[in-house]
Amino acid sequence: MKFLDFVKVAPNGRVLFSKNIRKTHQLESKQVELSLEGSMIHMQIAQGNITEHLRTINYQGRLSIPISFRKKINWEYQDYIEMYKGVNGFYLRGNKNICIFCDRTGLEMTPVYGKYICDHCLQTALGKKYLMQPF
Repeated sequence: MKFLDFVKVAPNGRVLFSKNIRKTHQLESKQVELSLEGSMIHMQIAQGNITEHLRTINYQGRLSIPISFRKKINWEYQDYIEMYKGVNGFYLRGNKNICIFCDRTGLEMTPVYGKYICDHCLQTALGKKYLMQPF
């Protein structure tokens, strides 16, 4: 996946894509299908199949994210969201503490070189005996 830009969550749950992103990737006034994949939202141009989570990117670049998605991945007002371009469309990922191994959020996280590992994965990787010793 290729990183494109940061977008910010507005008070009403919308995200705003920059004009440059909209023009470069032909997203102006397009209908997109949204699906939840782990801690990310997958966004692809609608192919005519009408689904439950079909949204339109308006002419100003605003896209309304369903509240059910925002609650599941813990997005809040003024959070920065990372936008990626993948083979099958676009991905929106919250810029919060997300375990790089299991995509869990909201747990105790250990930062390692700018990435985060949850306690469960850390215990699995190192074994509980290593975590009990003081550093």
